[in-house]
Amino acid sequence: MGRHFPYYALWGRVGWVGVDLFFVLSGFLISGLLFQEYKRTGMIDFWRFTFRRGLKIWPPLYVFLMATATAVLLSHQAFPRGLFAAAAGFYMNYFLSAGVHNAVPTTSYLVTHTWSLAVEEHFYVFLPLLLIMLIKLRRDFRFLPLIFSGLAALSLALRVATHPTESYATHLRIDGLFAGVALGYLYHFKPSSFQRLTSNYVLLIWISTMLLPVSFPWESRVMQTVGISCLSIGFSLLIAWASVRTPSDRVSTSMMHVLAGMGFYSYSIYLWHAPIAVLFRFKYLPSTISFWAYIVAATSVGIGMARLIEQPALRLRDRWYGTRFRPPLAAAYAAASAQSSSLTASAG
Repeated sequence: MGRHFPYYALWGRVGWVGVDLFFVLSGFLISGLLFQEYKRTGMIDFWRFTFRRGLKIWPPLYVFLMATATAVLLSHQAFPRGLFAAAAGFYMNYFLSAGVHNAVPTTSYLVTHTWSLAVEEHFYVFLPLLLIMLIKLRRDFRFLPLIFSGLAALSLALRVATHPTESYATHLRIDGLFAGVALGYLYHFKPSSFQRLTSNYVLLIWISTMLLPVSFPWESRVMQTVGISCLSIGFSLLIAWASVRTPSDRVSTSMMHVLAGMGFYSYSIYLWHAPIAVLFRFKYLPSTISFWAYIVAATSVGIGMARLIEQPALRLRDRWYGTRFRPPLAAAYAAASAQSSSLTASAG
C-alpha cells in the first residue's frame, strides 16, 4: 500500500518487498494445510483444495473487476480490455510489461497489482499436483528441500538471463513460494531442523537481507536477480522465528489482535487498495493527510467488501466442503487470544 502511494520515500522505495514476504508466508501456510490433510487422511484431495481456494479467491476478484470496469466505462476513458482480461484470466504477470503503465496512465494501475495473485493461482495448481505425485511415487515428501533448491537455482538463472525484463512471471518468482513450502516441510516433518531456524540470531540474517532493497531500487539488476533470492531466505527465517512465538504482555497481545485483524481482511484490502490509490494520487496533492486518508479509506473499503462478498462466500464454502485445519500461525493467534482473555479476566 505504501509502495502504490509513495509519499514516504523509504516506504515507497522498499514497500514492494511485502509481496516477497507474502509469497514465502503463503507457501508456508498453504503447504501446511496440505501437509495436515496428508497426515490426517494419507492423501490430498486436489479438487477439494481447488474449489476451496477458488471460493476464497474468485468471488471477491470478479466483483472487484466488474466494479472497476464499470467505473472506467462511466469515466469515458479508454478501456484497457487486455489488462482486465489478464486480471480475470490470471495471466497478468505474463501480460505485464514495461510500457503498460505508460499506455494507459491512470486506469492501468487499477488492476496490474493482480500480477501477484496470478502467481499465487498458478502455485495453487502446481503445489498439490506435485505433492500428490510425490505421495504416489515415494509416500513421503523428503525430496521437497531438493526440489526447492532446484527451483531456486532455476528461477535465479532465468532472472539473470531475462534481465532487464522485470520479474513478474511465475517461473521467475516461484522460488519465494517454494521457500515457504520447504519451511513448511521442516515444520511438519523435521521439527528438530525447524527449531534450529527459530533462534534470535536469524533476525540478524533477515536484517542483512533487508539492506539490499534499502540500497538498490527494485529495477536494478541486483534486486531483479540475487536480491529476490536473498529476500526469500531472509523472510523464511523471519517466519520461522515468528511462528513459535506468542505475545507475552497486554500491549503486544493487543497489537497482535490489530495486525491479525488486518490479516483476516487482507485479501479484500489488497484488491481494493489499488483503485483507491489511483483516486488519491491523481485527485489530491500528496501530503501526510492525503496519504493516511488513503490508508484509512483503502482499509475501510477492503473490510467492507470482505464482509459483503468474501465472508459470505467462505461460509458457503465451509458449508459445502467443511473447515480446514488450522495452520501454525493461526494456532499461535488462537493461543494469543486465549492468553488475552486470561489477562483480561485477571485484571477484572
